[in-house]
Amino acid sequence: MIRPVLIRFFVVLLFSGWVGFAATNAASEESATGLLNGIMGFAQGLEINPKLISALNGGGTTVGVEYKYENGLKRYPLHGDTDLALSLRSQGLVAVDPKKVPNDVFIHGLRLSVIDLWPRTPAVDSVAACHNALLKERINTRYFDPWTKEIESGHPDKDKMNEFVDSASRELAEYGRLEADPATENWYLYDASGKRINWDNALKRMKERTLFLAFDLSADLEHDQSLTNLQFVGTAQLRGKLLVPYLDLPFELLRGGPPKNWSNRDRGPHFWAGISMVNASENDARTALTSDHKTFPRLNLGAQYRTELFSISEAKSVALELTWRFYYEFNAPQPIKDAELDRTSYFKATVLFPGILFIEYTDGKLPTDVEGGSTVAAGWRYNF
Repeated sequence: MIRPVLIRFFVVLLFSGWVGFAATNAASEESATGLLNGIMGFAQGLEINPKLISALNGGGTTVGVEYKYENGLKRYPLHGDTDLALSLRSQGLVAVDPKKVPNDVFIHGLRLSVIDLWPRTPAVDSVAACHNALLKERINTRYFDPWTKEIESGHPDKDKMNEFVDSASRELAEYGRLEADPATENWYLYDASGKRINWDNALKRMKERTLFLAFDLSADLEHDQSLTNLQFVGTAQLRGKLLVPYLDLPFELLRGGPPKNWSNRDRGPHFWAGISMVNASENDARTALTSDHKTFPRLNLGAQYRTELFSISEAKSVALELTWRFYYEFNAPQPIKDAELDRTSYFKATVLFPGILFIEYTDGKLPTDVEGGSTVAAGWRYNF
């Protein structure tokens, strides 16, 4: 009985947000436009990766859609640049034939974060300050100036203007919600307190730092596609990003200079480390091995890095993403150790080509995976 209730709960959790968001917009806009804007607004933060997956152990090939979703529900200012944020997240791989995919884990939950634990303003000659200056120049030349010229032309293309604002809002998301005002021919950012600031002034509060830290408390549900192996997880973790140029030096030598694609400039390495309490009483694969330690502590570690391998221009670049995740169950019962389920690790390498195409390699296993394995895949990636 508990599983149908849980499924309904998480369906409501995932979809009630966009329904409420859409209803709010529908009241202030024409109904159809408001509803569409609401749905698309809530969809921001969604990444989908349709792909063809082959197991390297001869298990066969299947088609699947991997997705990641994170949406900031609320954000409040605490002190200075430090904010408190509540977000909804979900990720997983939906496969046509999940038996052919060794890594079959879904994670859904809520996260409460204290963002920017060490809000020290970087030196003007630091790498972080250089990133900030490049961002300001990029927003100006690629989006703001062309948007202004459309207004000054006397016959502005509204669709093109909306595209400029939408693209800029994605890159400025960590600074706040972006609003364009044609009447004043200016853009504004709303910070966590709701204060409206000229976008250029808002960027003077640099978010780029050599070390960026956040602290998270999260409540998650982990399960496989069959919904027979479920785990409830509460986690406290420290999460961060390093901005250190020498870490990218080998790749810079390979490509002959800095990345040309902005998306490949500031992608870490990201890292995280935390302790979780896991309730595995609804994990059938585990309870078939042992009835001991249905609730147990678990260590979580991980890192992610993205860089550019080769580029002709910003639109024609090849990027590399590396992800590593590790889990360790403290004082695991002997049957869990014998099955090598007390510690699990997972590695993924993805090469991203122009035109949002990618190929990737994975190896290892994740929580709720009974067996690990290696796969290769090819597909395309789309971010809302």
